Amino acid sequence: AVDFRKTPAYAFVKMDDMMPSQFFRNEVKQVAAFVEGMLRCYRISRAGTLDIDGLRTKVLENDDFRDAPFFLVYNFFRLKKLLDAKKEIRQNNFASLLQVQTILGFCTVAEELLKKAQGKNTWPGYLSTFAKINSLKLNQSEVDKINGKFNDDFTGTLKALLDSTYAYKNDSNKPSPIEEDLLILYGFRNAAAHDLNSKKLVYENFEVISQKVLNALFFIIEKG
Repeated sequence: AVDFRKTPAYAFVKMDDMMPSQFFRNEVKQVAAFVEGMLRCYRISRAGTLDIDGLRTKVLENDDFRDAPFFLVYNFFRLKKLLDAKKEIRQNNFASLLQVQTILGFCTVAEELLKKAQGKNTWPGYLSTFAKINSLKLNQSEVDKINGKFNDDFTGTLKALLDSTYAYKNDSNKPSPIEEDLLILYGFRNAAAHDLNSKKLVYENFEVISQKVLNALFFIIEKG
């Protein structure tokens, strides 16, 4: 029997460029370096601890997950390609559709990880339960509020989160940076694919949005 852990496909999924026989070795090396850079930003800006070895252990090499590792790595490749594109190419409505699809890919992975940890639940339930476990201020009431805000005005709510002007029900109580990241992740999972007015805001801020969405995903992986 073939040991799948020694195959080029497995090396590809865990972003391991040490296997010389894999066809896309150079691309794997580039994407691994790209992900390491995004992880570094997460650790510096959010006081996280997750590194690429932890990502491999917790998700990419974890036998408890079947589809999530493949989909996660696929979206890492896709994100790198989108961010590498020239500004004039990636700042238009069509590019925004591709960007949102990639963000939704990361949202799907996050939901799969939360489902594995919590069992069957709703997306708002996953978020509020995760926040409670990790002592965040993001309770069910605040999740309900942000859900309504995103439904009423996705673009304005996303802009407030990007500008750090969004406030909880007590207006003097603002989300922490990682809570903002989680709320942005939540918003895209629920509303972005259906909001036509958000395209310009997305493509003009795609690099920042991508890092924030990955911050949220990395935090979920780290705490999972």
